Amino acid sequence: MKKQFIRILFFKIKIKIIIISIIFISFQGNTYASDGEVVEWIGVNGGINWTKGTVIAEGIGGINTKIKGNNNISKAMACRAALTIARRNLLEIIKGVRVQGNTLVDNIYVKNDFIKSSVEGVVRGAIIKERIINDDGSCQVTIQAPLSGPLAMSLYKEIKQSDKNAFLNFKDKIFGFFSLIDSAYAKENFNYLKYNQKIDDIIKRIDRLERIINIKTKPVEAVTVKENEVSGLIIDARGSNFIPSLHPRVRKIKGQVIYPGNIKEDFQKNGRLISLFMNDLILAQNHPRVGNKPLVVKALRTYGKYRTEIVLSEKSAAQVSKLIKNGFLKHAEVIIVMD
Repeated sequence: MKKQFIRILFFKIKIKIIIISIIFISFQGNTYASDGEVVEWIGVNGGINWTKGTVIAEGIGGINTKIKGNNNISKAMACRAALTIARRNLLEIIKGVRVQGNTLVDNIYVKNDFIKSSVEGVVRGAIIKERIINDDGSCQVTIQAPLSGPLAMSLYKEIKQSDKNAFLNFKDKIFGFFSLIDSAYAKENFNYLKYNQKIDDIIKRIDRLERIINIKTKPVEAVTVKENEVSGLIIDARGSNFIPSLHPRVRKIKGQVIYPGNIKEDFQKNGRLISLFMNDLILAQNHPRVGNKPLVVKALRTYGKYRTEIVLSEKSAAQVSKLIKNGFLKHAEVIIVMD
């Protein structure tokens, strides 16, 4: 009786350990943190390392049982199949990358041949990071591709063009409204040449659109940011439910975009990501991206319903604006720390 009780007790303990392990694994969610890195898994075959700005994918190829006698040929064919599958998985993962808001690469991929060509070029150029031949002869291949470079360049170009198109639609609506005004009244009260000139000027500086059309706010007191004291920017967005994307925006309390703002063209030219992401503030402060004297500001909250944009306090926004004015963030010396 005593032995039976002990067996039952050990069996219950074993079941509890299994259940706890399952719960622990299931509650890890879609992100995995290692040494401050933020990795977002997309499916079971790979994901995005938002800290390194890379995409990783795995593929497994089985052994061909029809080939007999030459084990090396079977293994080589299994690895070739694994590489093909890994590339296919990598393509699907890249399509699932958030670009801006709820827009995925896939939304642009199906409509834009230039983006499609960039994505497929990145997949073809992916490097093999690991190859494992299992005891049964099957092969597992892990490949990696950068988000920066040609892919980022093409996506930022598309974002800029989308912003311009959005403003052109806004312009059409404004002048559609003007056309409803009695011509005599319009002639007397509106100088069309003047408005055309202003709007054309706004289009040329489209990245300043939100600052131009927003209601004027009370000026913020000047904040001193000495050039020799700041080497980069860290935004602490922990606790705000922020999620990463290729084009995170930083806004003032009233909604005006201050980053990346009118320096977006630099990212379009060099293909550098607007920001990297980490989940450890101390490690972020020691990251070479932001240099040895980074400015750290705290995010108030996220902006909008998609949680890919950040709102700063007036003081922090003034500090960041000062950095941008001094040209410090032209090369995206920015890290966003998140949960």
